[in-house]
Parts: sequence; C-alpha cells; structure tokens
Amino acid sequence: MVRVFLFVLVACVALPFSLAAADEGRLLRSSRLEVVLDESLNGFQTIRDRSTGRDYAEGAASPLGLYRLTLGGGKQKTIQLTSLEATARKCQRTEEGLQLHFVHGGEAPLEVFCRATAGEDSSEIGWRIAVKNDSKFPVTAAEFPRVQMALQLGDRGTDDAIVYPSLEGVLLTDPASRFREQQEQRTTYPGKASSQFLYFFDPEGGFYVSAADSHGYRKDLVAARHGKSLELTVAHRFPRELAAQCQTEYDVVWTSGGGSWQSGASIYRNWAERQPWCRKKLADRDVPRWLLKTNVFLNFSVRAPGVFSPADAAKETFARYREFLGAPLVATAFGWERHGSWIGPEYFPPFGGEAYYQALAADFDRNGDHLQVYLSGFRWGVRKPVSERRDQPRRYTDYDGTKLWEAEGRQATAITAQGEYEFNEPPWADNYTLCAGSDKAREVLADGFRQAFAMGVTGVDLDQNLGGDTAVCFSTEHGHPPGTGLWQHEAMARFLSSVRREAKSGDPDRFLGVEEPCEAYIPWLDAYHGRAFTDTRWPATGPGCVSIPLYAYLYHEYQIGYAGWIDRGFSPLGDERIGLGRAFLFGMQPGVRISSGNFRLGEEPSEPMAMLIRVVGLMQKCEAYLLLGRMLDDPQVSGAGGFPRQEKGVQGHPPLPIEWPLVQATTWRAEDGSVGYAIANLSSEPRPIQLTAEANGMVGHEFVLKRLDHDGEQTLAEQASLPSGVELLLEPWAVCLVKQLKGQE
Repeated sequence: MVRVFLFVLVACVALPFSLAAADEGRLLRSSRLEVVLDESLNGFQTIRDRSTGRDYAEGAASPLGLYRLTLGGGKQKTIQLTSLEATARKCQRTEEGLQLHFVHGGEAPLEVFCRATAGEDSSEIGWRIAVKNDSKFPVTAAEFPRVQMALQLGDRGTDDAIVYPSLEGVLLTDPASRFREQQEQRTTYPGKASSQFLYFFDPEGGFYVSAADSHGYRKDLVAARHGKSLELTVAHRFPRELAAQCQTEYDVVWTSGGGSWQSGASIYRNWAERQPWCRKKLADRDVPRWLLKTNVFLNFSVRAPGVFSPADAAKETFARYREFLGAPLVATAFGWERHGSWIGPEYFPPFGGEAYYQALAADFDRNGDHLQVYLSGFRWGVRKPVSERRDQPRRYTDYDGTKLWEAEGRQATAITAQGEYEFNEPPWADNYTLCAGSDKAREVLADGFRQAFAMGVTGVDLDQNLGGDTAVCFSTEHGHPPGTGLWQHEAMARFLSSVRREAKSGDPDRFLGVEEPCEAYIPWLDAYHGRAFTDTRWPATGPGCVSIPLYAYLYHEYQIGYAGWIDRGFSPLGDERIGLGRAFLFGMQPGVRISSGNFRLGEEPSEPMAMLIRVVGLMQKCEAYLLLGRMLDDPQVSGAGGFPRQEKGVQGHPPLPIEWPLVQATTWRAEDGSVGYAIANLSSEPRPIQLTAEANGMVGHEFVLKRLDHDGEQTLAEQASLPSGVELLLEPWAVCLVKQLKGQE
C-alpha cells in the first residue's frame, strides 16, 4: 500500500505546475470549510468557516511549516525538518483535492508527499503524509498538518477554550491569556489521551481536528502557542528503525462546528460510534448484569485494626454500610499488598493472609456485594518509602526487591532511548517500568490477576497505567520494533483480551477495570476508575484547565465509570458534597473513601454521608438514564447564580478559570427514547431555578414532566409542549431528576 501511495503522488506532482496560478490552485473546499494554502505551501492563507464566515487563520504569525519531521535519536543525532527547509516544493490539483511534494537535501535527503481530500459532498477535509527516506536516519515522528490559528477568537478571549482529551477530558480555557509563549500541551494516544480530537471554540463556533484512526497507531495530540497564533497538530509516531518509506494509515480530519464543547464532541462521537470499540453497548456486552445496577464503591484500608481487620470486624463494618446505604457494595481494599501499597508484582501472600480476603469475599457473595483490589500495572516495585510526602527526606521500609528484579524482572523491563532500564521514583514506590511487548512482563502481570481472582475477589483494576498506557521501549529482545508504534496498542489489547478471557471463564460476574479510560480498550474492560467530578485538580492538567465529562459524553452507553475517589482531595473546593453532586450528574457509580474523613459511619451521619444516601436512592430510580443512558447536550438552567470568583484555590486545586453555576445539570436519553434532566444544587442555600425542557429528539405534541427525588415523585406537567420552562425549588445540596415522557405514558 505504501508503494502505491507514493507512486500515485510522484506521478501527480511530476506534471508542470506554477505557483503563480490563482488561489484556486491551492484551494480545498468542503461543505463546512474553505481552506487556501499560502503561496509557499508552508501554511494556510485562509481557513474559513463557510457557515459563519469566520477565518480561523486570521492573525497567524509567520508559517511554522506544513509539517515537522523528527529523525534519528538515541545514539544518532536528532534532526528536525519542516517544510520551510525544503529545497523544492510543488502542488497539484486532483479530482479528490490536492497533492503536495517537498524535496529535502543535505544530511537528511528525503521526499515528503502530502495528500488533502475535500469535496462539497463532505463536511470534512482529510490529510495524509508519506515520506520517502533516502537518509541514514529513521523517521520517528511527523507532525502534520500543522495548523496555525488566531490565538484569540472574536473580540475577547475569556470565552475561548480548547477541548483537550487528556484522560476524561478538560477544557483549556482562554488560551490567549493562559498559554505562555512557546508553551506546548501534549498527550499521547492510546493511553492518557482517551480520544483523538481537539476542538477550539467560542460561543460563535469552533474548529475541529481529529485523527480518524481505528487501529491504535501511536500519536500525540498537541496544542501550542507561537507568538499570537495557536497551533493544533497531530504528531504521528513511528518506530525508530530505518525504513525507505513511512506514512500515516489514517486521515487527519478538519471541519467546523458550533459554539460549545459538546458540539465538537458530537462530531467526534458520530465517527467513533462506527469504530470497533463501539460494536456493542453495555446492555449487549458481557459486562456483569449486577454492575449495570447502582452500586456504591467503598475505598477502605485493610490495615485499619478493629474496623476492617480482622475479617469479622470488616464484615460487621460493611453490614452497617449495607444497611445504611440500601445498595450493593463494591469494597475496594487498599494496602492489601504484601509489602505495602503499590508495591508489585510481589503481592502475595497478601497483607493479613489469603484467608482474610476469602472470608470477606464469601460474606460479600452471600449479601450481593463484591470485593475489588488494584494491581500496580506494568511496574516492578523494589523499594517502599515510609512516607509519600514530597517535603520530607526519602526514607524507606526494610523491603528491598532489587535482587528479585535482577533475577526475574530485568528481562521484562522497558529500555529507554539511551539504552537504560526505565526507572521511576513516584512518592509511593521506587519501581522499574515493564514493557507490555515482553512476553515475560505480560505473564508476570497476568499471574497477579490470576492469584487475585483466586482469593475470591470479583474485580481487579489495572492501576497506574492510565488509560491502558504502555511504555515506549527500545529493546531489541522483546519481539517488537524499537521505540514507539502500533505494537504498543496491540500488546496491551492482547494482554487485556487474554486476562479477560481467563477471568470470565472462571466466573462471568468478575470484572476488569482500569485507572482512567481510553476508547481503544473498551472491548476488554468492564469499568473505569474516573475523576471527571473534580475541578482543576489533577488529573485535570494544562493551562487554564477545568474538568469536563468528555469521556462520559462520548462513551457512557458503552462502559461503566465509577467515581474514584470522592474525598476532600479530589472534590471541587475540597467539598465532598460537590464531588458527589457532579459524579451523580455525570452518571458515575458513586465511589467514596471510608477509612478516614466524612464517610465514616457515626451516630449521626455527616452532611456528605447524608447526601450520599440521597444520591444512591435517586440513582436507583433512574438507572435507565444515569447508568445506561446517552449523555446529550447540557440543558439550559437559569436563576441559580454562580460560584464566587476565587483569588486562590484550595490546596491542590487552582482557582476555577471559568464561572461555574451553583446549580448544574446534564441531559440523558434512555433506550426507550425518553429524556431525563439530572440536576444538582451544589450550595448550602435553597435555589429556585428554571429548567428549559427541550425535545432532545422526542417526537410529539404533548409531554409529561415528572420530578424524581430520592424519597418521592411529583408530576410537574401533564400536557407540556416543548420547549417548556419548568420552575423548580432545590433544597441545599439537593439532587433530582426531571423525567420527560410522551403524553399518556
């Protein structure tokens, strides 16, 4: 296929062409965009939204180049080339769009072929790149196409934002003010980028960039500032091996959309739902049926004597939670590992002995509850710090697993570009990173899953490999190409598929989870441990960042998410009630920390505990929306007011960069076509509001509107026409759902 592509391009560009021709010779036109390359072919003269007339290329600085190639690395020098350095360049119009040809000489002689496809019958413009490499340096990355846009949209930048798919998704707000000169934000797919698109927008509209890749090729999603311009680019990654030619196997897609983050996400969702990871929705997947009902995930410490240890104490404690919450429990044991939290793969025998977990699991099974543990992913821990505090000298426990790593783990460890074993020192452990492409590494980790399930637990999470991310590895002994590439996704998919098959053969009620989601691994994972309910705290990262439920919007019907973990640390403004309310709004199974803080049981429940009861009770009534439904665009809610502007954030939480309403709401469509509006008052005062109920795809003339609370239900309208304003009074920290049904239902 590569040879055919290159041949066609060479044949096209060999025809005579003069850059003195009119702009029409450099024009690409779809039903949504009109794009004109500049005369030098190094950037864009025009990127016009045909529906609004906005030119996204206005104000761009000198061109960065249409592409940037990275060659070499490791023991070789690293070379970067852009189209600016090309010694010759040509452009040829074809029936599908444009073909471009660039020639480079010097120490890295090569030819670059770019193809752009567009037509009035499509809303998209598609881009591909291929390189014919006659140099002695391997091509390891191609950033293409490099689109430079005006740094500010419209008259002000405070309402501008970039939808950025890091983990569950964030907005990078007001990039004109928040991005420093030459600042770059980059996240890698598949893994820490949970999807493959960027969307730069304001209330007037937005510009969309995505990689239409169904296979899992390695790439970075990049947003960067250059002077007064914003760059949005896909960086395509290739193995570090010398090849005569390389090319992208998928299109980078451009189009335009409306003035909200959901508008950009809906463009991507329309494509994503046709991809392999969306073949089956939750109701049709082999996800355990019990997991599709409301459960409460409880994070507890097995090392808390008298409360969770020994097993009889834990049974008594969980019996009280079961009665108090009125819902099945998924108890997630922290500190269960033999040598302390997050030290693996030498997990067994576990802390407290296997009999403890077997007894607790048996008790849970009798009561319809479930036990879960986490594994530390593709890491080999060798030392355990006494404290995780960064402001204290690093001191260690007496455990030292170095000799075991040398004997068994060394051969499975990822090799860096410098030829060293990859070693990390996060606050919780000193560890080596294992290579997912190594048979030995996959077997070591699979054995951890195997032994954990043998203890009787129902669920095991792949922790610390965020989104199923895999290490880049330059080993020549693991059976994969050196460096990055498609092999990383294939290795992780092979591992998860194998572990899942073995786990389900033992008990179909078992479930596999992961810390933070990625679309590429939906088919092999039942659930993900997410934190979309937070605000500006990690995992929300980047200039002007604030968390949004992007992944839930895209994939709520395909994968279960649970909130891990609602506590003061992750909850917005350090308030667990805000965390609970937002997790409810985003259709996440509630998950709280109970070993400390406000979710411990006492004679009188804390305010967060009381709110947890309300959330659980209401979620049980509206599972068709909040667990199995499709997230739609947010409804219009007025009258509540906003959070006070912050000069400083709370510890670990930078101030909110945008105004948040005190009453927040989301919209859901159930499988039967009915609509539910989830609403949460995130304040300590009563809030009268008006909700605007819209058709949201429902057909008819008269509709019934009902309000559901955790302890009751009331009819708001018997014969409402849509759109319709609905007056609601919300008590402090109240959650409710307004159900929209066809008349006479």
